[in-house]
Amino acid sequence: MGQRVNRKMAFSAVAGRKKGVARGACQDAVFGKSSNGVSCIALADGAGSKRLSGTGARRVVEIVVNLVLANFDQFFEKASTGDINTPKSTIVHSIIEELSAERYARRGRLEDYACTLIFAAADQKRLLLGHLGDGMAFSIENGVSKVASWPENGEFANETFFVTAKDAIERLRLSTEFFETPRSILLASDGAAVSLLRRADCTVAPAVAKLCEWTASQPRKKMNAVLKINLEGMFREKTTDDCSIAIMADPTAHMSSKAAKIS
Repeated sequence: MGQRVNRKMAFSAVAGRKKGVARGACQDAVFGKSSNGVSCIALADGAGSKRLSGTGARRVVEIVVNLVLANFDQFFEKASTGDINTPKSTIVHSIIEELSAERYARRGRLEDYACTLIFAAADQKRLLLGHLGDGMAFSIENGVSKVASWPENGEFANETFFVTAKDAIERLRLSTEFFETPRSILLASDGAAVSLLRRADCTVAPAVAKLCEWTASQPRKKMNAVLKINLEGMFREKTTDDCSIAIMADPTAHMSSKAAKIS
């Protein structure tokens, strides 16, 4: 399998600027970890109109990260050889089963936990990317940033799709890729993506590569704090929505980041 890649991670989620700082105000959630040479990050954006969507988002990212890490080889093989529905069904059914459990059912209906989902998992040469709903995934290779997965909205711009919907399996997009050049991934909720992509010409902001460079060179605790400061500052200036970012950086893709300074 070759040498393992020790990917660096960073993630943060903050409530929209009009929500205040009350506990549970942020309906976005981010999570990630590594196991046996595979790293996985996930981001979920709770439906603004659903009272328990923040709880749903926080539980969904944990479910998905743990599930994908435990089944990475199987999911990748099936998705890359045409059996894409098996891993998609496993992921969605695992989410629904958990959110339908008694401890959640006592508090509300399944749809009260509605949220979107983006996740990315990789070992040293394979990338598995999943996306349902809005938000964006960016890929950074050779210092060049690009959109790896675009948002999917409904009939209107402010409508999207959720993991609790009846057509969630169909809506979940799952892609695989073999890569030779070191790769970093940044996931952003729709609130944060406003600051990372110029819609007029689809130009990716330099901040995408810079945040990945910083993540590659800084301890996670410090980088999480930096992300939070940036999300609470310039990111929230451009939106009233919650903002969240999850990063999975390959240090070998950002060799110059060893000398990078956070500013």
